[in-house]
Amino acid sequence: MPSNRLHPNAVPNSISILVQPDSVGGQDYMRLPTSEKGFATNPPVYVKEAPQISGFMTEVPTYNILLLGQTQAGKSTFLQAVRSYANPNCELDSESIGNGNSSHTTEVQIQTVETNFSEYRLFDMSTPHRSNPMQFMQDDPAEREVTSADFQDCATVMQYKRKLDCVDGYELRWDQSSQIPLSKIRIFDTPGLNDTNGHDERNVSKILSALSSAGSIHLVLILIARQTPLTLELQATLRNYSNIFSAMGALISFVHTKVDFRSQYQSDRTFTAFIQERKTCLNRIMGRSVPHHFIDCDLEEYRPAYLYFRQQAIRRLLLSARMNRPVSLGNMQLYKTQRMIDVDALIAMDYKKKLAEVKNKMSFVSSAIGKIDYRIDETRYDIRELEEFLRNNDTEDLELIHVASFTQHWEWFELFGSRQEADLRAPDFDYAIDEVRVEMSGIEIKETRGGKGCKSWSVRLLRHLYNHGTYHARLYAKRSKARAEAIGDHKAKLTRTTKTLKDLIHERDSLDKADSGEDGTPGMRQQLATEHNQCLDMTARASRTTLHLNLFKAIAEAGVYEGRPVDCVQMAVDFYSTYKPAEGEEAALRPGRSH
Repeated sequence: MPSNRLHPNAVPNSISILVQPDSVGGQDYMRLPTSEKGFATNPPVYVKEAPQISGFMTEVPTYNILLLGQTQAGKSTFLQAVRSYANPNCELDSESIGNGNSSHTTEVQIQTVETNFSEYRLFDMSTPHRSNPMQFMQDDPAEREVTSADFQDCATVMQYKRKLDCVDGYELRWDQSSQIPLSKIRIFDTPGLNDTNGHDERNVSKILSALSSAGSIHLVLILIARQTPLTLELQATLRNYSNIFSAMGALISFVHTKVDFRSQYQSDRTFTAFIQERKTCLNRIMGRSVPHHFIDCDLEEYRPAYLYFRQQAIRRLLLSARMNRPVSLGNMQLYKTQRMIDVDALIAMDYKKKLAEVKNKMSFVSSAIGKIDYRIDETRYDIRELEEFLRNNDTEDLELIHVASFTQHWEWFELFGSRQEADLRAPDFDYAIDEVRVEMSGIEIKETRGGKGCKSWSVRLLRHLYNHGTYHARLYAKRSKARAEAIGDHKAKLTRTTKTLKDLIHERDSLDKADSGEDGTPGMRQQLATEHNQCLDMTARASRTTLHLNLFKAIAEAGVYEGRPVDCVQMAVDFYSTYKPAEGEEAALRPGRSH
């Protein structure tokens, strides 16, 4: 082994770091040098060289992660922490982090890191503690690997905190001998949706524009700072996240940032109650159980135990992106923001009044023809909305139908008795499950029933001895099956409405032949028909709850909904009157004539 070597994962254009060979515990590791103070810029870490794999190069998979959160939730800081996880030699970009009062991120920033999801391992190099049952399983009495269970085993909170704060007795090692292939993690750091400029739609547009290059999303992380109270404003913002990005609902996880690991002692009832209440509130806002993660993200932290917990948390998050079923952005529908809903409600109310006025005028021009024209136009727009629903729902896309989670710490009583098995079960469905995705750690599966191809699913599991156990399962079914009842109703209504349109057009053609066109009646009728169509189109668009991704972006870029709702009405009407949907963006309007 050469005496000096450039770190294999050194980032281009960053400070190059030379590492010295060292031997720890009978294995060859590389010790990363620290700053003059002994910690600061790059923490004391041991790096195990990754094995060299010969053979042809395969395409490196890419996993896309979207970061969402309020201003100063710690999104940019979290991004730097991920970079540090992937390569502890990287030069952190401190300028990209806000000052604590305002958001530093005003545009979507994209950062790509490469990782094989390597593990960080913590070792106690002090006098062995033979009271711990795991100690007897260690090969070298001069060192002992420490896990999260060892910290939770502490008898008191003070003992737990002293163990966390220990510096000299611990060594953190970066073990790169992962069996997981090298992957690219592409992270989209976004402006806060509650940005002080107040342009939520424009910020969402920036996000969508940046995501257009991704093709699909694998994980959505909503970051929320621990000290941030769950005010009504914040809860409304989180509902906004949930609504706008509902198509990505199965990918959403909460990351509680700025959490001091010293407060995470499981026997600390105050902290446990606080977290449980917070999780319950957030799950209620999202409408289902959502995974929760905790991280500190203090980039100046140097204590090995803190770094160990942080790196473990980041690894779990990145692995969940690898485990998730990605959501394609190709034909995504996004829910309107609350501002859009408020403005469109005013538009719908206004144009329903205009519809009544036009209908009244048409009755004076020609009673028979006017009434049929009115019904034909209404029927055409009814058909378009029915076809739009079927286009978005009668698909083979997989939809999340159930989430099951299990988390359990190990306890000392395991030394003297058996562990309790846990059972998770999904409700019985009217359709077969198409896919089950599981993410677990420290868990033994005793029995699984049902699952893919069945209408039920259950699992019986047991946590590994002396391990912290987590188990997360997501069940998916094709959207066409999950929404079969609504789809059937819409198809039946579409069949009836299509026949009605055909009959009305036939009747209208018969009246046309008898129409003499005297006194300019056909011209007046045509003018009123044009007004009628405009009213129907505007009412239909204002009444929709979702928008195609392209339409959402176009609206936001034009600033249509910026300002007071009453001031935005005319801008929205003008925009919808001139916007031409791209082919395949929405269901086409049926013709109103037979020729």
